[in-house]
Amino acid sequence: MKILTDVDGVLLNWEDSFLEWMNAQGYTPTHNQTYNIWRRFPDLDEDHVGDLIRTFNSSATMGFLPPLRDAVYWVRKMHEHHGVVFHCITSMGTDYHAQTLRRMNLERIFGSSVIGEVTILPCGADKHKALLPFKKSNLIWLEDNLKNAVTGASLGLRTYLFNQTYNDETKFDRHFTRVNSWKELYNDIFQ
Repeated sequence: MKILTDVDGVLLNWEDSFLEWMNAQGYTPTHNQTYNIWRRFPDLDEDHVGDLIRTFNSSATMGFLPPLRDAVYWVRKMHEHHGVVFHCITSMGTDYHAQTLRRMNLERIFGSSVIGEVTILPCGADKHKALLPFKKSNLIWLEDNLKNAVTGASLGLRTYLFNQTYNDETKFDRHFTRVNSWKELYNDIFQ
């Protein structure tokens, strides 16, 4: 069984790692209620925050991002009990070394047999083209970004949105199922 999944905000805790890195650079966010990370730093313009995100995503930190909450236990359980292999689709950037570190980090945390393909798109890229080959496949698609969740659902994927503080807009909820944890996802799929 193959499951398509985003990485940051689903498998790995990119957000807290980035905010810690920004703090080390001398920047403190004013609030955390938006997916658009640049809005968390109103003293910086959007282009500057975009440059900082690309710098962060090109750094060695990509090899050391921690797992998101309960992901490790439930991802491994899905693999061991149900044969699930995860095809990761992530918009982290084009730096070859950072991409290599991302793959190594995913395999180190979850296991090399658990992580199948890893499709890495430019930083912030839309996932429509990457998901298009799976159109009407009814494969499961895991995401934390509302736009990408709606895209997956519109392509006929069985879409789950991982609840985060920045994606509480509910007008699109008819397109996907919201989950608060990997345990909740596991129970919805396999129970």
